Amino acid sequence: MASECAKFWVCTSHDGYSPTVGNISVHSRTSATLRPPQAQLVKLRRDKVYFACLRSDGDGMNFLRHFYRLLYDQSAHGEVPIGWQLGPMASDLIPGIVDYYYKRARPGDCFVNALTGSEYIHEDRYAQNFPPEAREKILRNYVNLSGLYRQRIGVTTTCAFAEMPHDLLAQFAGIPGMKAVFANYGGTHNTTVENFVTEISDVPIFRSVNWDAAPVMYLGYTPHARNEILRFMIDDIKRWTPPQRPAFLHGFLADWLRDLSMATQIAKGLGAEYVAVRPDQLLDLYRQSSGG
Repeated sequence: MASECAKFWVCTSHDGYSPTVGNISVHSRTSATLRPPQAQLVKLRRDKVYFACLRSDGDGMNFLRHFYRLLYDQSAHGEVPIGWQLGPMASDLIPGIVDYYYKRARPGDCFVNALTGSEYIHEDRYAQNFPPEAREKILRNYVNLSGLYRQRIGVTTTCAFAEMPHDLLAQFAGIPGMKAVFANYGGTHNTTVENFVTEISDVPIFRSVNWDAAPVMYLGYTPHARNEILRFMIDDIKRWTPPQRPAFLHGFLADWLRDLSMATQIAKGLGAEYVAVRPDQLLDLYRQSSGG
């Protein structure tokens, strides 16, 4: 309903296993110049499958305040490149916490604008309660606002929540300063091997190649469930890997990723043909492959 009324959502309350964030009034009075960690150059090898894994739910201030920190403190942090979703309103609400992550990032850490633009929305429903001409204006205003907040957190790539019509996706691909879109909260029925990577106005769209393992999560977070998630993820990514090389894949890591060693195990389980990279490195490798 919020999206239909052209309101974006700032998630702060209890969700799954991450408690409600507190002391926002205190955190919002801190300040920081946010400089995200820069990527190292990776030279393209044309016989490889490059994949970038993005961890979900960084649009939630509760996850940024709580669970991201738990993941950051794990010994496996840095073993595999990870794209961390980040809701840009965090630059207003918890800038000191974002600064903490930026300054303590490992070389493989990359921060990606979360879902979608300034904060969490369902794109296909955004401003749906307004007449078409008003909706167009509202979308333009939202894209401009999103461009301003992208500058605040210093990122160059964004995530999108769901598959959407070309013209609507073009609006979000047109957020000023965004160089790539990592689309979809897990694979969708509209995703095919042919459209894993497309372009809109020279902006690559990397769609998630795997589902979010949600059915497996119903087993509970047990050793058996963990093994089933790993098997599911490895099999799903391999099954949907296109035949051509080089290939460029967006791997989706949902809330089941409570242990970063699971990302390490997925990377090892995929085998030597697959190379894990940061989302911004995936973009650069894609550009190298096309001579851009």
